[in-house]
Amino acid sequence: SGSGAVTYTLWSGGESTCSITGNAGSGYGVVDSVPGHCWVTAHKAGDGSYVDASSAPSIFVFSQGVQAQLSISSSTSSKPGSAVTLSTTGGSGSGAVTYTLWIGDEATCSLTGNGGSGYKVNDSVQGHCWVSAHKAGDSTYDPTESIAVSVLFALANQDTLSISSSTSGTHGTPVLLSTSGGSGLGAVTYTLWSGDAPSCAIIPVGGSGYELSDSAPGYCWLTAHKASDVDYDATISAPVKVYFS
Repeated sequence: SGSGAVTYTLWSGGESTCSITGNAGSGYGVVDSVPGHCWVTAHKAGDGSYVDASSAPSIFVFSQGVQAQLSISSSTSSKPGSAVTLSTTGGSGSGAVTYTLWIGDEATCSLTGNGGSGYKVNDSVQGHCWVSAHKAGDSTYDPTESIAVSVLFALANQDTLSISSSTSGTHGTPVLLSTSGGSGLGAVTYTLWSGDAPSCAIIPVGGSGYELSDSAPGYCWLTAHKASDVDYDATISAPVKVYFS
């Protein structure tokens, strides 16, 4: 009450980074140069009618802002040896983004690059690498971290592989084997089923193909195999029975 001037005082023992700014003409403010809190009391001087008075202390909390959710937005799949360039969405402020491989991840995973050239994750074999992103704090925001993301490194599945050659012949006359389907550049080979007739035989033809022969009447079961290459995993056909009369 009354016409006495109002001033403000920091509590003794408060943080040394707190300060009162301003004056009676421009008004007063309280500031902390680091995240923390400042205790302040107000004092109103007495006048001809009222004695001095002081307020109860008030606490002012100074904290960094919480960043928007940070997420890894780059591709989560590739083939072994083909690195994925990492990127993020979200976060707040000007803090730099870095990445970390999870402890205990595959020994074949690697993280390369820097803030200038960008970061990449790679796996030299088929498998997965877990990565999290970190965005540093700045003068306005606290640091933050994304949820970890699994990046899968795997060869693609081939199209269905099938044996397309004849399923019948005459014993003693070989059947030239062929396939349809499959993907990539992997070589095709053939395998007789275990327990097949001992008279069945797969014969290479000039290094460029295979024939199936049976020296006696009967049937031979076989499968085709197409090897992997840099893009596709290996595959195997369904078994086929070739009858020799």
